[in-house]
Amino acid sequence: MDVQLTVIIPVYRVEATLRRCVESVLRQQVEQMEVVLVDDGSPDACPAMCDQLAATDPRIVVLHRTNGGLSAARNTGIAAARGEWVTFVDSDDWIEADTYAPLLRELAQHDDCDIVEYPVQVYEGGRDEHRLDLLPWECEEADDYWLVQRGYEHAYAWNKIYRRRLFDSVKFPEGQVFEDVPTTWQLVGAARCVRTSRQGLYHYMANPQGITLTAGYTALHALLASHVDIFTQLRSRQTMDALMQRYYLHMVDIQVNVFRLGPSVLLMPEETLSWSCLTDSRLRWTHRLKAAFIKLFSLKRLCQVLQTIHNLRSSRF
Repeated sequence: MDVQLTVIIPVYRVEATLRRCVESVLRQQVEQMEVVLVDDGSPDACPAMCDQLAATDPRIVVLHRTNGGLSAARNTGIAAARGEWVTFVDSDDWIEADTYAPLLRELAQHDDCDIVEYPVQVYEGGRDEHRLDLLPWECEEADDYWLVQRGYEHAYAWNKIYRRRLFDSVKFPEGQVFEDVPTTWQLVGAARCVRTSRQGLYHYMANPQGITLTAGYTALHALLASHVDIFTQLRSRQTMDALMQRYYLHMVDIQVNVFRLGPSVLLMPEETLSWSCLTDSRLRWTHRLKAAFIKLFSLKRLCQVLQTIHNLRSSRF
């Protein structure tokens, strides 16, 4: 059977959520689909659960490997994928019914598109739960996706369907946390066209123990380094207009935490911001305030002041 879509699910210590995740994928109305469960050397009952699930549905393929981390598990799944299209699901998340089929039909209508991105319920069940809604949109330039669509705010690996051949030249960086950012940037750059869609919904569950909410200096340093690399590439061909300033202030939030958690040095360049930031309605008020402070003083001084405020608050509790 020709495979239209390969769904790759890395599996590690997810006994409580694995079945919900897999069943949500199996409910998708895609006949030519394979589901690749990559057991990343999970030390619990997950390996046996994967085999049990595979015994109930011929669409499920199980790959057992020694533990290598999320990126290594995804790369293993990609190497085994047979589908023309590839997508990912984290095993503590799940997919709304009838998500993939409409997206695949949309891709069939746009032969030049290599990636389609769809909405997310972000941090579901957590304090910061919110919905990422995407209007129908199409672009051929990575810069436009990253800046106009603010792709840097939702550079998730899993709420997108990719043409498999993109991964001939792009791999997830093994051993790196927040690996989705550099990988998404490379994939968008390799794609002929990227679409965003209203179709479907990915349920990204809040996980208090996950890397996103527990990230320390090393993880945030790696994240900021990825953004600085991308920003440097963009800066070589873009002026510091409103779009670039919004991205810059997104990076400032990460820099502040890196400065607080590790050596008090800047990893990102100090750019000259415009006073127009203060009237930019697409910026949060906190970003406008930070922009004003940077404009009046400097980025390093902002980091120092916020570090002092954090230390004072911590000493009171």
